[in-house]
Amino acid sequence: MSTSTDETMDRLFPKPQRKEMLRSTYVMFDAEDFSSPNPHLLKENILTAIKKEGYRGRINIKGYFGDKKTIPQELLDKYLEAEIYSKIFEDAKTSVFWDMAGYPIPNGVDPVLFCGVMKNALVKQGYKGELSIYLYVDTGELLPNGLETCVEFDFLPEGDDYARISSILVDISFWALSYPYSNIIVLSRNIVKGTIVAFESLYNTHGLLLSKTEPDWLVPGESSTLFLTSLFEDPTGGQLSASSQKQSKILGGGGTSSQGAKRVG
Repeated sequence: MSTSTDETMDRLFPKPQRKEMLRSTYVMFDAEDFSSPNPHLLKENILTAIKKEGYRGRINIKGYFGDKKTIPQELLDKYLEAEIYSKIFEDAKTSVFWDMAGYPIPNGVDPVLFCGVMKNALVKQGYKGELSIYLYVDTGELLPNGLETCVEFDFLPEGDDYARISSILVDISFWALSYPYSNIIVLSRNIVKGTIVAFESLYNTHGLLLSKTEPDWLVPGESSTLFLTSLFEDPTGGQLSASSQKQSKILGGGGTSSQGAKRVG
């Protein structure tokens, strides 16, 4: 007769509580270290094992490859067909769609230098291709001085959270069509559930990170974007503020003019 301890040791995962049984389950694995010649069979075996453990919610499986692949392209195509292929597209274009209402630039920090810190954080995280930032501000608000020199920007119409994120999603959709197999990072506190299907549809063809997610969404977010969102709380431990003061003196306190400003679209 097996004890409860033996039963626990025989399980792949802890026995789910009733309320946890219908929650989404994510499986992420290093596909270079744990490769299979038959990704479809691998996916089916993982699904079967998880369901056997009592998990009945949506199951999302993603294998991650590095930029320097040791796996033949034919096998990579099979992973893609099985919809378990995901990665950071290291050398591809990366775009950050940033709603400043939810993530304002910290007080006392020079906006241009802050953009530089964001881009450095992206490079350190492994995004080595061309980087761009699309900034969204409320209609009628002034763009922080000098910021138009390092970002593209647009004004969001007044409305509820759905209208706000929908406006951003239009730009994201056009960008995604123009640059398949690239990276999209969304910094917004207004990602409502009504738009999540559109984001999930991008997940198989783009490296996608969202700064707000819910347990049943099938896209990585929040903890994945901490390398950027943490900058809004304590950018470089206060060093940026000191640099901003020095930069302000160099610019004569006036920053740059708004001539040559770029707009989204």
